[in-house]
Amino acid sequence: MAFLSSRSRRPGVSRSATSSRGTRSSTLSPIRVVLLIVVASCLFFYFAAAVIISRKASASVDVIGTTGGATAAVVEQHNTGSHEQKIKNEFIRGSQKEEKEEEVDIPVIQSPKVESGSDTTTTMTKEQSRHEHSSVGKTEARIASPTEYKLSAFIEPINQEHWKVKPLPARMTTSVDLKKMDFENVNSCSRLPEQWPTSEEDSPTNKDPFLPWIHDVFPSADGKYIQFIAQNKRRCQTGKLMGEVKKFMQPNVALFQHVPVKRIKADNDGDNNDGDDESSSTQYRLASHEEADSDGVETRFICRFKPSMKETLSVHNLNYDYHTMRKQYRATFTEEGFDNHMIWSSQLIFKCPVPESLQESIRLGKTVVNDYATQFVDLIPIRTPPRYGKPTEYLPPRLFKDDNTWKPDEEWGKSHILPSIENSGRWENIPICKPSLMQYPDEAVIEDLVKHDAEMAELAQKNEKKNKLIACTWTSSSFKTRGGRTEVSDGDTRLLQWLEFNKMVGVDHVYIYDNSGAFSDTASLKPITDRFPDFVTRINWPAKVCNNNKGNGDNKGERSSQYAATMDCHLRFGAHSDWLASYGDYHFTCFIIFPF
Repeated sequence: MAFLSSRSRRPGVSRSATSSRGTRSSTLSPIRVVLLIVVASCLFFYFAAAVIISRKASASVDVIGTTGGATAAVVEQHNTGSHEQKIKNEFIRGSQKEEKEEEVDIPVIQSPKVESGSDTTTTMTKEQSRHEHSSVGKTEARIASPTEYKLSAFIEPINQEHWKVKPLPARMTTSVDLKKMDFENVNSCSRLPEQWPTSEEDSPTNKDPFLPWIHDVFPSADGKYIQFIAQNKRRCQTGKLMGEVKKFMQPNVALFQHVPVKRIKADNDGDNNDGDDESSSTQYRLASHEEADSDGVETRFICRFKPSMKETLSVHNLNYDYHTMRKQYRATFTEEGFDNHMIWSSQLIFKCPVPESLQESIRLGKTVVNDYATQFVDLIPIRTPPRYGKPTEYLPPRLFKDDNTWKPDEEWGKSHILPSIENSGRWENIPICKPSLMQYPDEAVIEDLVKHDAEMAELAQKNEKKNKLIACTWTSSSFKTRGGRTEVSDGDTRLLQWLEFNKMVGVDHVYIYDNSGAFSDTASLKPITDRFPDFVTRINWPAKVCNNNKGNGDNKGERSSQYAATMDCHLRFGAHSDWLASYGDYHFTCFIIFPF
């Protein structure tokens, strides 16, 4: 009785008073116990649910940067107007705090404006442009919202008959002559390689071969360059009926050859040789090596960064003609297109120098918010005919001291001015994502360091040689070999054995370029790679069409974009390892690495 009465009494009531109720009190005590248990359970689940909801809400907030104690936060974007207003208010409060700081002004991310049915690309007004240039030195960079820019291609008509005229006539195209292709689905940094329009159906290169056939884009680890991985699409044309297509695709091989340019003014507003300020008034003239600007001696593309609108000139990773000379071949390309045996001309690799004011934020991955890029680059090809002579006929001065036999003044003239960017065919709004080790971290801890601690992120980036030996491979759950001789259908089994072997022999990390999606919407090697979370990084690589068929047979096979995947892996991850092995998952190799 003592146990029952003590459990059933209410607060403030003595034991004697409770026990004086006798039998009635004892009868009701079990019921009260049950009621108390029910009430306690309800309260427990209520508070547990509140905690879970609170955690989910806090998880949707991503802190993107801190400077001088001020923090800018971005909440997950929704299309509802009320939610956009909340986001806008957060940024306003962040900017108000920043006004009090004397040293640095943090750029404010604008809330995206979603217009139903809108199919136009937002452009910068003159007033916005003036604001950008007036704020140089106060901010690191203006950051665009994820929906402000979308990937587009502007198709420019090509008249190859003009190539026969000496000097080369200046192009008179205007924006009215250009046809625009939009790619709204290219909007995720983590899925960028698989979203690029590389297929026959949607590739703008098929309509304008001066537009490079891009497969991947990423910044260098130091944030100083934007690296492009493209392919020579002219090599993909095979079989007996390739003649006319090869002729039409000639501009694609011209992109492998450098051209010198010099900046000029389109008006009399003043000198602007550096191209940093009022870049919209800067145009370019084809020039000789001696006349060209220092950064324009060996280039092929104009790179325009957004939203800053600053311009730089591209740089090839290697000189293809010089490589041909070292190989002792007669020419890098032939007019007929019979040059597939020169494998070094299969991949077009080049990079855009990043303006100094953007390098640090790109290096630390601060320009990517919730997997969306907030910085972009336009790529404007400099359109000149390909050179089919000896590889030594027009090498740059750093590689060839003798007089060149190819004379730019005779071929182009001394006053060949390129059309303005807005009147030129181009790639526009290419996303600038995170450096490779941030985009594809092989250890979860690195991603956390980069996300939450800028100082530790910097240390992680300085430690470039993360591994002793890494391996790169292109593979697929199924594919056909060149000419359709054989078909592989057990790619998952092969890969599992290959990964277990490489882990056993001491490879530190493996990068898998999974091409399964090129043949099926459901096939994937992810179930295999997921078994090795700390050992394997999988990049979805569904690019199809080109296998660089050396024999020019009618059947191209389905070894899709294997060379591009290999080059991508080398340039993305090679700098972070002492050694890199590249081979197929049907090769089993043992490594002996001697210390230096």
